[in-house]
Amino acid sequence: MGRVGLLEPLLEDGIRNTNFFNGRLLSADDLKTEQESVRARIAHAGRAAGAGVVAGLWVEKVASSTPSDARHAAVSVTAGLAVCRAGHALQLPAATEVALVPAPDDPTAEDAGLFQTCLPPTTSTVVTGAGIYVLALTSASGYEGKAQASGLTDVSAGSCCGARYAVEGVRFKLVKLDVLKNTRVGSDTAARLVAYMKKGDAKSLSLLRNELAYSCFGAPAFDEFTRDPFARAADEGVEADDEGALGALRDDGSLTDCDVPLALIYWSRRGVEFVDAWAARRRVTRPAHPDRWSEVEDDSRAAVGEAAMRQFQDHLRALVRAGASAKDFAARDYFRYLPPVGFLPAADDGAGTSSLFEARRFFAGVTVLPPVHMEGARLGALVRHAAPFAAHDLDSKQMLRLYYVRQNAQALDDGAASSRCVIFASGHVPFAGEARFDISLFDYSNYV
Repeated sequence: MGRVGLLEPLLEDGIRNTNFFNGRLLSADDLKTEQESVRARIAHAGRAAGAGVVAGLWVEKVASSTPSDARHAAVSVTAGLAVCRAGHALQLPAATEVALVPAPDDPTAEDAGLFQTCLPPTTSTVVTGAGIYVLALTSASGYEGKAQASGLTDVSAGSCCGARYAVEGVRFKLVKLDVLKNTRVGSDTAARLVAYMKKGDAKSLSLLRNELAYSCFGAPAFDEFTRDPFARAADEGVEADDEGALGALRDDGSLTDCDVPLALIYWSRRGVEFVDAWAARRRVTRPAHPDRWSEVEDDSRAAVGEAAMRQFQDHLRALVRAGASAKDFAARDYFRYLPPVGFLPAADDGAGTSSLFEARRFFAGVTVLPPVHMEGARLGALVRHAAPFAAHDLDSKQMLRLYYVRQNAQALDDGAASSRCVIFASGHVPFAGEARFDISLFDYSNYV
């Protein structure tokens, strides 16, 4: 560590800008230096704003991908924008399909070197069998067009022309997530995940998807911090998103600061079983403070909770679309964890349908309090307040609170709503029920 005086400029490793003046002879290197300085300033701004998905980039399995021909399996990705941890903006300008198994003769274009810290890996993951993969978006560059050269160019050396443009773009990559080797997946969890993959029935696949997602959310890590907040050094901070299985992939270099995870893909011998976007994608989050208190203050903790809620809603919708009977649906049969807050489209007890859940059946075997009514105006505050809380383990005796939204209940009475909205929230989240409304129709005897 060196010493400097007050007001003494520190220029070492600073951003170099080409100094223009009349009469200066400019070379290509001078202009490249100017471009690199602009790129460096933009990257600083990107890191300051935070990393994550800004908009779009939704990943779904392509319906035409037949399990019988794995070579043609693909996913679709919508247009969108993201920022990686290195600060680079990654834009996919149009929706595209991504082949999960590249053709053996796919050409590799020359990289223009615009992102020196994000050069492509020398090897890439190729889907060869059953496994769990993370689809990520990363920066790329290449050349386009031709421009004639003259003047200082050595024509005799055959360099009479060059590329007209160096283009910034993106590429997709697959990273394998081996649950047996991932250091953030506990041995008991890994054993259950392997068992689910071997069974392959609908309930096992649902439990696999659920526990995989919460392995990526780092479900147990926060409990470790609460047991001993001073176990880490004062300057040792970990982003909430790095506490899970994705963090282990960053630790071993499989995911880099130039990559933005978009989705988790489970591939079996039958083909792509499911694509889980929210298990991997996160909104843009503020950079974490590098100290032990990032466990409770870090913005990424709220982002993980928000992703958990959206993951649950997408998972629930996928189960119903796949044919699961909502009327006879019990959460413990399909999930190990629930998010700190979630929404259940329900019918009154005894009146469940194929698409509407019966709350009493859904929460069978779970410790819940009888539902109370809350004002719709408080709904957003409840979701934001609950997001940083820990996930709810259905194998524990943790308590859930249930809420009805007063406006929804009145709309049901008036015949203006199609389903009852049941909101569940971790019992640790402060009570949010205040509305006065008749709930005498609810059977309290079925709840602990």
